[in-house]
Amino acid sequence: MIGTEGIKYFSEYAKAHSFQSGLLSSLGRVSHRFFSRNGGLGSGVCNSLSYSINQRDSDEVRSNLRIASAALGAQHDIKFAMQKHTKNVVYVSSINDNTYDVQCDALITDRPGVAVGIFTADCIPILMTDGMVIAAIHVGWRGLIGGVIESTINAMNVASNKLVAAIGPCICKYNYEVNFEFKDEFLSHDMEASSFFTPLLFKDQKYLFDLSGYAVLIMRRVGLISIDNLDLDTFSNPNLFFSYRRSAKLAMNGHGCQISAITL
Repeated sequence: MIGTEGIKYFSEYAKAHSFQSGLLSSLGRVSHRFFSRNGGLGSGVCNSLSYSINQRDSDEVRSNLRIASAALGAQHDIKFAMQKHTKNVVYVSSINDNTYDVQCDALITDRPGVAVGIFTADCIPILMTDGMVIAAIHVGWRGLIGGVIESTINAMNVASNKLVAAIGPCICKYNYEVNFEFKDEFLSHDMEASSFFTPLLFKDQKYLFDLSGYAVLIMRRVGLISIDNLDLDTFSNPNLFFSYRRSAKLAMNGHGCQISAITL
């Protein structure tokens, strides 16, 4: 099923605002959060609950990590990796694993007490579990055609029809404008992706691309049944979310990233 049923919006631990998926919550064995930009200690373009692995040693980012980890109910700080739009997946075996210098776009674990997360600013955050194994996946367009979703599911070693996935805040199709070259590259990998491109009437060779819709197709192909798309747009909600494309359009000097995380 796909839907927004059971989304919960709440505030706790220094007002760390976040959303939950009703489907993931119904499992009762995991804790998860799709955090908004609100409730942290960041400043400037990173105001306020922003995370950056490149700035993880700053006081603001360290504080935001503690705030998010506490709101998640994690026993220890959330684990992040160096996201590079790859299909690489890393298994986190303990709270002592150093993932910060590892280049991958998905973290998985079956260890209680270990929390895994990703940080995004238009790309898709996907949280996935069967209640025994959890995954946090950073999915941009390169990751989609590169196979990061399929690689993660293979690494989880779980029957895909037993998995529940939730898609968090990302750029929606009405705000994701792409050119012909982008579309052509996508279709060179998968002709079925053509249905996720909508031509713009007054812009020659410009299209709107449904990033999350295509991600759902990929998950369906590999056998997932329970998929919850929270349908939260990063671009059009500046008071809730950071957005790379919005910041670029406004010629802002940088942007923040919101956190999504899950723990057993």
